[in-house]
Amino acid sequence: MTIQSIWQDVKNRAIGHAQALREQVQARVDATPDTVDPAFRERCTEVAERIGAYFDPEVRGLSRLPAEGPYLLVGNHSGGAYTPDAPIFMAAYLRHWGMAKPLRPLAHNLLFSIPALGDAFGRLGLVPASPSNAAAVLERGESLLVYPGGDYESQRPYLQSHLVDFGGRKGFIRLALEKRVPVIPFVCHGSNETVITVTRGEKLAKLTGLTYLTRTKVLPFRLSLPFGLVPSGLPYVPLPSKITIEVGHPMAWQGFRPEDAQNPELVDALYADIVGTMQRTLSGLYVERPNPYARRAKRVTDPQHSPAPAAPSAALALRASRALRQSISVRPLELTQSRLRNSRPPPAAPAGPARSRRTTAA
Repeated sequence: MTIQSIWQDVKNRAIGHAQALREQVQARVDATPDTVDPAFRERCTEVAERIGAYFDPEVRGLSRLPAEGPYLLVGNHSGGAYTPDAPIFMAAYLRHWGMAKPLRPLAHNLLFSIPALGDAFGRLGLVPASPSNAAAVLERGESLLVYPGGDYESQRPYLQSHLVDFGGRKGFIRLALEKRVPVIPFVCHGSNETVITVTRGEKLAKLTGLTYLTRTKVLPFRLSLPFGLVPSGLPYVPLPSKITIEVGHPMAWQGFRPEDAQNPELVDALYADIVGTMQRTLSGLYVERPNPYARRAKRVTDPQHSPAPAAPSAALALRASRALRQSISVRPLELTQSRLRNSRPPPAAPAGPARSRRTTAA
């Protein structure tokens, strides 16, 4: 056997094992229970509150949410592998609105592939992240919580803690337009300071096949206690950063229609609108508390509550210009048909009995 044939054989075996592992992961994801258990939610909320006290959490603006759904909650995601912002917000939400509130957060499929953890997530009301699952939640009249940045944003480097970075993911905007549901942003400050991430490790994730197996696009390295510089997966002690979460007002997107979801330029404009709105809120939180490690120290300024978002002028202008282009593209055909109708010769008079000139003169 040649070296080339041996290498091809090893490669085929590796691909086969990887495909089998991927199918096992997907099977566990598909088997996730879809029944919310309010009593289990209560117990988990108590645990999250006790552990979350380490971060001195503060969640504001929950009363701004509609009393009834469906609506789409959109948040920035931070804090590395443990993302303490997610359980802190979920616990505060359920404590405010009740354990039976039909809120469905989307979570990474990799988490559901762990048998015990996947079952627990299902009982809490979490669903595996996919377009079909997200659409089904809203169609049932339930509210949906999404972190569009996902692992890409939660594993962003420490020096980018002050940024909202969804990585260009816009599926949640198209979903909201198609289902005509309100979009409500909420912003977390301080969670990304609980861990010092050095790099996302996107190339390493591709090289190791992690992206193919689990849809995880990052394999970050971080500085952590007590191990120093380590890859993701090893346990670490989070830094004692104060976590502040603020719920904003619904985005002013009521005038858009489901067909606008098929306009890429308009979706891009709405993406810039919501990211810009959330970035202004996050920047205000950093002005209020520049040093989240100060914990209970006095704020630099009073709380900067989120202002009500203005109508997205860029997206509205794009929709108006598109409607104008469509009307212009139809009008020349209508004018041409009108001109043809007006330029036709008049119909000839019906032929009567022939008359001679002499008879006419007489």
